[in-house]
Formats: sequence, structure tokens, C-alpha cells
Amino acid sequence: MAEGIAQSSSKLSDVDLRALAVYLKDQPGQNKETPTAASTGVMKMGVAIYTDECSACHMPKGTGMPEMFPSLAGTPSVQQADPTSILRVILRGTRSVATDEAPTGPGMPSFGWLLTDEQVAAVATFIRQSWGNSAPPVSASDVASARQSLVERSD
Repeated sequence: MAEGIAQSSSKLSDVDLRALAVYLKDQPGQNKETPTAASTGVMKMGVAIYTDECSACHMPKGTGMPEMFPSLAGTPSVQQADPTSILRVILRGTRSVATDEAPTGPGMPSFGWLLTDEQVAAVATFIRQSWGNSAPPVSASDVASARQSLVERSD
């Protein structure tokens, strides 16, 4: 994603950016069914991990810090039916690209080395089902599959 921003979208003109925004806003929304609620135990584990590891940057209510750390509340990538994106970010971390206007590219550390599959599933589920977010729970087997696919990647 950083390469896409640094080498492409950061160089778009205002007219092109507006055209992209108009196009994206014109796309039909997803037909979402109400997901199954996670168990109380999973949510308790998830909130504990979130509080310890995530809330300093993403804030206790998932709002993030404008211009620095993204909001998790109401974020489409957090609420996708397929949890691959959020699992990749939790397991591998991520780094934002630096631009002329924002020369410091903030980053999120990897938690793959620290958290078990069950813990990653719990925190991902907590994020996906808190602050108005509505997405299916994540299982430890989902995390194990994501972890394995990341090991097999060369990037």
C-alpha cells in the first residue's frame, strides 16, 4: 500500500482525486447481515489485549489520532467479511508512507511474535464488533491460516 501511495496516488491531481471519490461514493453498499456476536470470554480477552497493546495509539474508543493513527471505529477494512486485512496488519504490522506534507510515516509494530492465534482472534474480533463496527468474529483457525500464508509470502 505504501508503494501505491508514494508512487501513484500521492501524485494525482485534485481533479483526478475528485473523480475517484465520486466513483467510489457511487458504488453500491454491501448487503450486510448481522454477524454472530462473539462470546463474552472472547470479548473480555480482546478488550484486555486492545487496552494493553492498541489503545495508546488507536484510543480507548477506537477513534485513532487524526493525521497520525487511523480510526478503527466505522472503518470498512476492519468490517470486511473476510478478516485477512486486519489479521495481516495485526500479525505483520504496517508503515505509512512519508509524503512531502507528512514527512514522518507512522507505523504499527508487528504483534505476530507476541500474541497467540487465540489472542489475535480475540483482539481482532473485539475491534470488529466494537464502537458500532459489525463484522463476524475471527477464529483462531482463521489466524493460523493467515499466519501460514504470511510465512509463505516473499514480501
